[in-house]
Amino acid sequence: MTVRLDSTSELVAQVSDKSVSLQDVAQAVRRAAEDAEPLNPLVEGWQSGLVDRATSCVAGPLHGLPVVAKDVFDVAGMATSGGTAALAGRVAETDAGVVARLREAGAFIAAKNTMHELSFGITTNNAFSGAARNPFDPTRIPGGSSGGTAVAVAAGIAPVGLAADTGGSSRIPAAYCGLVGFRPSHGRYPADGIVPISHTRDTAGVIARTVREVARVDQVLAGENPSAFSAADLRGLRFGAPKEFWDDLHPDVEYVCEAALDALTVAGAVIVDVTVHELQGFIDEIAVPICLAEMRPDLSEHLERTGGGVTVEEVAEKVSSPDVAALMTAVMGWEDDAEAHRALMEKRAELQRAYARLLDEQRLAALVFPTTPCPPPPIGDDETTEFLGQEVPTFPLVVRHANLGGVAGHPGISVPAGKTSTGLPVGIELDARIDADRELLSVAAALEELLRPAALTRRN
Repeated sequence: MTVRLDSTSELVAQVSDKSVSLQDVAQAVRRAAEDAEPLNPLVEGWQSGLVDRATSCVAGPLHGLPVVAKDVFDVAGMATSGGTAALAGRVAETDAGVVARLREAGAFIAAKNTMHELSFGITTNNAFSGAARNPFDPTRIPGGSSGGTAVAVAAGIAPVGLAADTGGSSRIPAAYCGLVGFRPSHGRYPADGIVPISHTRDTAGVIARTVREVARVDQVLAGENPSAFSAADLRGLRFGAPKEFWDDLHPDVEYVCEAALDALTVAGAVIVDVTVHELQGFIDEIAVPICLAEMRPDLSEHLERTGGGVTVEEVAEKVSSPDVAALMTAVMGWEDDAEAHRALMEKRAELQRAYARLLDEQRLAALVFPTTPCPPPPIGDDETTEFLGQEVPTFPLVVRHANLGGVAGHPGISVPAGKTSTGLPVGIELDARIDADRELLSVAAALEELLRPAALTRRN
């Protein structure tokens, strides 16, 4: 029998009824990984102990489920490199909190994924480990920084991927690889045992093929008891379409996502034009400074617990990727100023209050917008890329929409909306209130059901 690595529910059912063995699952993972090797989704050495990890699974709601994980998550007995030379070969002694919850539910970490070095970028073009490649066009990026995780899921190595999201790194790779990517409310999942950028902004995330698969794993990671899950009724639900996120789009992205809005309207939802100008003002002011202020102390604290004597200075010195090296220079030169940090947190609190007002005053179930304004750029466009006839900075372009939830701590989910005229996936994102994660997943499941039959594609 074929092992269903493309479906969480089918695979767990296969293991449960013993139609496939845990050894069968491990061998299927190995074969799929070998087939996907040209896309470079996995770190070196992932094969070691694979069968033991699979066959030691405990009984539980995810029994036998292989999960791939971005190489920032500590997994006992496996190395955690953070995609950088100074941490290569650093074997974790304990599991990250989210990994422990997956293991307790019966899942196992099948492999670690390539990533943007130190999570500090959006392309997954890593000079240390090599570039991960988009499965729909290997000359293009899969998104970042969890790009290898999305590639591995899209390539059928595992049904679920454990991502990490600071400013879009579960949602953007999912959008670029034709998958569902979920960022939970900040604090919903355990945060320990993860190579950090910013404790204010970082969270684990989930990448899978369907919203229902994400919802199943979300309950495990959040420590909630299993409960029934159903798609929401879209009739009468109000969705805010931020003007700033619907202007200046690549024509193919605009076509596909406008068609998705039309489908929502036909289904009885109400689309409300809103502005996030005030919110974007806060983002422009605090997004980067929060990361620059928190990365050095957060990474230092992490290394003191798990780094085996490696210091943050050594990590910075050995960075391989030019774009990350420039950022680390800024990090290492940032002055530790408690008063300045408090001011950043006060601004973030103002952002959250303004965001809540917008959702409440307009009675919105969620904001809706293209996950990214552009299709995936070519590999090598780390600094700038061509967009609407101009050469523009790559990072701010790609994170232009997803960064709002990443700074404010709101939950967000990217759902496949269709494809460009050249066959590249396009994602559409829903962002909701803090702690409205299950409601958001329910709405996203309804949107997914609405869009899947349409198979929207921009035609030349």
